[in-house]
Formats: sequence, C-alpha cells, structure tokens
Amino acid sequence: MRPVSESCCSPEGLAVAEAKRSCQSLVGPAPENGEESAPWTAPAAVSKVHREKSNALRREKRAKNNMQALLEKLREKNLINEELKYQLECYSDLPVHLLSRQGVEYTKAQREFALTLHLHGPKAYQYLRETLHINLPHPSSLQRWLSSLDARPGLNKMMLDMLGRRCQEDQEKYSCVSLMLDAMHIKSHVQHDPQTQTMIGYVDMGHRVNETDIASEALVFMVVGLQGYWKAPIAYYLTKTLTPDTQKVLVQHAIEELHYRGIRVVCLTMDGHASNISMCAQLGCNLRDDLCKPLKTHFPHPVTGDKVFVMMDACHMLKLVRNMLKVSLAAQTLSNSVAVALRTLRDVGYTEFRDSEATSEFIQITDRLFDVFNSRNPRAKGGLVENALVYISGFVVRRALEKLGCDVCRESLVTDAASAKKDESYHLLCLKDNGGLVIPSEGTVRIIRAAESVIRQASFRQSRPIRLLEVVSMVRSRIGTEDVFQLGEHISDTQYGIDSHHHTLLTLLVSLFFKLRLHHIAKITTLSLQNNSMRQKHNKTVLFKGH
Repeated sequence: MRPVSESCCSPEGLAVAEAKRSCQSLVGPAPENGEESAPWTAPAAVSKVHREKSNALRREKRAKNNMQALLEKLREKNLINEELKYQLECYSDLPVHLLSRQGVEYTKAQREFALTLHLHGPKAYQYLRETLHINLPHPSSLQRWLSSLDARPGLNKMMLDMLGRRCQEDQEKYSCVSLMLDAMHIKSHVQHDPQTQTMIGYVDMGHRVNETDIASEALVFMVVGLQGYWKAPIAYYLTKTLTPDTQKVLVQHAIEELHYRGIRVVCLTMDGHASNISMCAQLGCNLRDDLCKPLKTHFPHPVTGDKVFVMMDACHMLKLVRNMLKVSLAAQTLSNSVAVALRTLRDVGYTEFRDSEATSEFIQITDRLFDVFNSRNPRAKGGLVENALVYISGFVVRRALEKLGCDVCRESLVTDAASAKKDESYHLLCLKDNGGLVIPSEGTVRIIRAAESVIRQASFRQSRPIRLLEVVSMVRSRIGTEDVFQLGEHISDTQYGIDSHHHTLLTLLVSLFFKLRLHHIAKITTLSLQNNSMRQKHNKTVLFKGH
C-alpha cells in the first residue's frame, strides 16, 4: 500500500485532482498498458472548451455591439438629440467591429459617419472614442480629410449637387426649403492656405478676384428643410461692406441655383438689420411702417414667379423688442406667464398694476408671435395642433375607459378641470367643454403626443405604411421607464414578467390613437385624389338641397 502524500491531502492537491477528473470525463478513460494513447489530452480538451466559449462570447458581443445599439445608447445618455439620431440611422447597418481594425483604411461610409457625428455631436464622438474605445478617426484626421475639399467662398457646387441628388431620391423631403442668411463679424486675420497656395482673409465674393481689403464679416447662406430634420450650408462670402444691391444679387443667384436642382425656396429668413430690410424692398417687399403702402411680406421667385415669403428671425426680433436683455432673458420676461401674473395682480386689486392691461396684452401677443415664428409648424406650446392633440386625447381616454376595469388605471388617465385651465394646450378643450368632455391627464397627453410625433416622422421617412407594433415600440423607447401615469407602487403590484398595467395603458392608448389617425390619413388621401371632382365639391348640395 502506497503512502498518501501531503500534497494530495492539501486543498491545492484536491483541486488539481478534481480538475484531472473533469478533464478525464471529457477525453474518456485512460488507456490501458500497451494501448495507443488517447488522441486528446486533458490540457488540449480544456483549451478547446475555453476557445469555443471565448468565440461564443465574442459573437454575442459583436451581435449586441451594432451601430443601432450605439445610437440608442447615445440617445439615452442625451449625448445626441432625436434629430441627429435620425440623421445617423442611415448608417445603422455599418459594422462597428470593423472600426476596431487598426491599420485598415476607413471606408466611405465610415468616414461620412465620423464626420457627421463629430460635427453635430462632438461629446458623443469623444464618448465613443475614449469611453467605449471604438476606433473612430482622430479629430486631426477629420480635419485632414476636410482640408482636401473645395471650401472657398462662394456657392458650394458640391453641396448643391448633393442636395439635387437627395431631392431626386426623396422629393417630398428635399423639394421645399427655407433659405436663411446671416452676416456675422469675424476677426481681421490673414493666413496662408497650403492647399490652394494663396493668402486668405481678404474680401472674397467667390469670383476668385484678388482684393486688397481685409474681410471683417462673413455672409452665410443655409437651407433648412421644411419636411424632416435637415439643414445644409450652401454658400458664404467674406465681405467688408455689403450693399443691399449686391446682397439682392447673391440671394437671387442662390434661389436660381437651388431651382435648377429641383429645390424650391418658399421662405427667406434673416434678422432685422437695415441692409436686409432695404434688400427686401428691392426684391419687391414692403416691410416698413408706411400707412400709404400696404404691408407686403413676399417677393416673386426669380425663375417661376411664385411667392417667396420673408420672415424675420424670431430670436433677433424678440431681442429688438427688449434689446437690453439677452435672448433667453427676453423670452422669459416677454412670456405668457408674466402676462398672466400682471393680469392676476390687477384683478386682485394691487393699485400699482391698475393700468397694466395694455402691457399684459402686448407681452401675450409677443409670446404668441415668438411661438409661431420659432417653429416649423403650429405645434409650438399653446399652438393649434397642440390643442387639437389634447382634445383628441380626451376622446381616446373615453374609449379607453370603456375597456378598463382597474380603478387605479382609470383614475390615472383623467384630471380635473381646475388643473387643465392652467395649461394653454387645454384651452380648446376647456372652451368646448360644457361638462360632458373627458379631460385627459398630463401623462396621457404625453403618450398621445409621442405617438403623433412618431406617426408624422414615419409619414415622410418610409415608403411603406408604419405598423402599430412599430409605433408602440418607438413610443416605449421615448417614454422609457418613467412613470408618466403616476401609478407608483401599482406598477410593481401588477408586474408580471415584463408586462404591467403601465405597459398595458401605454399600448391601449397608442393603439386607439393609431386607429384614429389611420382613418384620418385615409380620409385626407381620398380628398386629395378627389380635389378636382365637381360632384364631390357639390355633394351635399345635390343630395340634400335637391338642386
């Protein structure tokens, strides 16, 4: 009988013995004397298991680490906004793992993704590079790529041609734009450009004529899409003093170049500088306070003759109204809340505010004008669409209450009239309510507002109709885990797997609103197809008046 060694009785020895037994179970019984050795040895078997496990983990990590997941993560951390996320979604199929291959030249799609993200979201770009260690190009590499482009003053033909191609691909999104122009002061500075082998910093209007005056201003032209979230600079000019005549020629030239690429300018936006007012007068507008001449806020398109409307930039106009304040402070001072406060103090009986009616009315008008001009449609706070959404939310809640049996959930969908009167978006509902309308809660309105936003964006993004499950999923991603219905512990009390009464309410509201919107979209589409039908126009007259 062999003596038992101390090493076998030690914890380390027992661990080694256990490992050997595990390996023996993988490779089979040990060979007898005289037999051939087993084809596998224990270390080889263990190495293969570790290798397969490592490969599986790598495949799982690569599946999760796609571009769409990265964009969602950046959006959750508020490093990018919804507009930038939408712009970058065209790169959702870009393999992220290819960016980790150092020494390999970046593809065109990878370069475009890096340039777009770094331009609009530098913090997100830094987060991906330094925190997630994704091998995005260094900012100096981006500057080197951009330095090879022709970015001299004048109209950017490359940008215009790109917009023309985009317009051919998606005419609804790119065919109508607003042209914005703004002159900004620049530091007088001259330097050598190694790319063009010239001295830059002098007055340059884009015609490549040598000037001797040093530029002190830059006049920038930019187009903004009326459908979708996109904008693109199309021209800039280095100037010292620019006359309204010259500025008029530059504006007409930009409008013509856009027209030749299938893009129609329907609006011209600028600040209220005296040179801009004079330029608009030469284009055919009348923006001055003259009782002898009526106000005219449009001029003819230089090619088609259609109306091109002029709108002054809301932030500059607000600052002119209260030019001693910053824009943000002026927006707070000339706001509806201040008007309401003045009216309240007057109604309560404070003698200091006895004659403040004209002031409060002026502030309220200014606030509403700022909301209108600072939005691309009437969806600003207190606007027509916002009021309509609240009104429709009440109808959706009425239908939802018929399907719900939980009292806690039913109470979370409605609010009282006193709370509704404090919010301007409930104004239409309060006006039409004679005691029988349902007043939706704030959480309900948020869900309906999110669903409306998803449906509107999908209407011009996709060629196919959006489905209910897609809308529900997008609304859930926007709301996240926030308790918008103020259910509190009721969520955990009704939790069953990943579902709860919170998710049930959200899905129910979205599905009811989605069905309602589909009927509306179908009706609008039908009316647009029948707009030339005389019978459709006079249908009620023919059927009900006997004519």
